[in-house]
Amino acid sequence: MKPAKFLKRTVNYLKNFKELRTTVIKVGLPKEKATGKAYGEGGLSVIEVGAIHEYGTEHIPRRSWLRVPLSREYKDIDKMRTKMMQRIQDGSLTVDKAAILFGLQLEKICKNEISSEGNGTWPKSDRAVKQDGTTLYDTGTLRKSISSAVVSDQTK
Repeated sequence: MKPAKFLKRTVNYLKNFKELRTTVIKVGLPKEKATGKAYGEGGLSVIEVGAIHEYGTEHIPRRSWLRVPLSREYKDIDKMRTKMMQRIQDGSLTVDKAAILFGLQLEKICKNEISSEGNGTWPKSDRAVKQDGTTLYDTGTLRKSISSAVVSDQTK
C-alpha cells in the first residue's frame, strides 16, 4: 500500500473511531421519540405502560419486551455489530448510518418479542384471554412506539 493511501485510511479510521466513541444508540421508548404518547384520554403514558410490563407489578406479571430479548439475542447482536464495524472501517458505511441501521435491527428484536408474546413464555393477559388476542397487542400502541434514537454523548 502506498504511503498516501495508508495515511488517508489511517486518518479516516481515527475520525470514525472518535465518532464511534460519542455515538449512543437508545432503543426501546427513548424520550426523544416516545414522550407524550398516552393510552386513552388522561391515561398512562406509553413509557409508563412499557415500564410496567418490562418490570411487572404486584398485580401484573413481568413481560420483558426489552431486556430479555436483547440479552437472549446477544450473540446475533454482537455479530451484527462486528459486521457494521467492518463496513465502517472499509468505508462502505458511515458511523451515523450504521448506528441508525443497528438501532432499527434492535427495534425489530423488541417488536418481535411482543408479537411472539415473549416467544410463548408470557402469561396471557386477562384481556387477551377474554378476546382471544395477543398479550400487549390490543391497540398496538406500545409496539408501534418502540423506536431508536442515535445521539451524540460528548462527555465520553
